[in-house]
Amino acid sequence: MDEVKSLLEEIWLQHQSMNKSQERFSAQLAPDFKMLSILGSDELALSKYFALLLNPRGEHGQGSLFLDLFLQQFDIPSWLRKEELVNCKVTLEKQTNAMRRIDIFLQFKSGVIGIENKPWAVEQNNQLNDYKDFLKSSVKQMDNYLLIYICNSSPSSLD
Repeated sequence: MDEVKSLLEEIWLQHQSMNKSQERFSAQLAPDFKMLSILGSDELALSKYFALLLNPRGEHGQGSLFLDLFLQQFDIPSWLRKEELVNCKVTLEKQTNAMRRIDIFLQFKSGVIGIENKPWAVEQNNQLNDYKDFLKSSVKQMDNYLLIYICNSSPSSLD
C-alpha cells in the first residue's frame, strides 16, 4: 500500500512541475495553441479565430496581448481600464434578448463589448439596434458598452 501511495505522490509532483513549467514558458512556446483547430472559411470560423485570440486565457498563451492590440484599433472607452483586460470573459454566439446571436461578447468588470463579424453576409433588419439594446441592458452603468461592427459595407440599421 505504501508503494501505491508513493507512486501517486510522485505522479502528483510530476504533474505539478509540468503545470508550472507550462505556465512559465507558455508565452514563448504556446504549447496548447493549435492553429488547425480553428481554420475554416465561414463567418463562425472567423469569429472563433477572433475569440480565441481575444481571450486572455486562450491557448495562445499570450495573456491579454491580442485583446489589448485589438482594442487599440478603436477608441477604447474610458470606462475600460487596462488592468481589466486579463479578466475578460469571452463568449461566442451570445444569445440576445431579441433571440439573435452576437458573434463575440466580451465581458469586463465595468462593462461589455459586442463584436459583430459580417465579412460576407448582409446585415439583417434592425440587427445592430437589437445588439445595441442588448449591450446597454447588460451593463450597470448606462454607457459602459461598445459595439464593434466588422464588415465590408456601412451599417444600415444602427440609430
